Amino acid sequence: MGHERVDLLKMDIEGFEYTVFQNWLPSHSNLPYQLVFELHLNFLTSQEAVMMLNNLFVMGYRVVSRDDNLSYWEGTELTLVRTRCPTLASTS
Repeated sequence: MGHERVDLLKMDIEGFEYTVFQNWLPSHSNLPYQLVFELHLNFLTSQEAVMMLNNLFVMGYRVVSRDDNLSYWEGTELTLVRTRCPTLASTS
C-alpha cells in the first residue's frame, strides 16, 4: 500500500498480546503512534503482563485509556499513545 507509517494499530488477538509485543524493539522508529488492544489477563502471568507493559513504556508508549470489560473480568481494553521515540531521543 506504500505507507511509511502506521498511525493507529488496533488488535484483538485473544491472549497473544505478550507474544506479539515481546518481538518489538525499542529501536524501531516506525512503530505505530497509537495502539488499541484488549489485554487478556487470563492468558498471562502477572510477571508477563508487567514485562509487556514495561517494554511498551520503554518504547515511549503511555496508557491514555483503560476500558474494563464488565462481562469478562479477565479482559481490559487499553489505548496507548507513543509520546516519544527512544531512538530519536537518545541521538540528540
